[in-house]
Amino acid sequence: MDPYPRSRAYRDAEACVIRVEDNGVGFDTSILDLRSPESHHVGLQNVYQRLRLRYGDRVSFSLESEAEKGTAVTITIEEAR
Repeated sequence: MDPYPRSRAYRDAEACVIRVEDNGVGFDTSILDLRSPESHHVGLQNVYQRLRLRYGDRVSFSLESEAEKGTAVTITIEEAR
């Protein structure tokens, strides 16, 4: 199967949601700590930290991954109140 990236973004009354997924090799998400300077997932860590700087507690990351099936990252940015 050829690898593919797929993305989707939408906005509802409460948040902006961005989802990026692929069908790559996947990885063990239990070892991932985006807040740790020791993280080996530099790209994900940089995106997380930059969004936290800009949006603070309004941003959340959800990461799903399964070996040989792929990875999906969902970023949710809540509306300012």
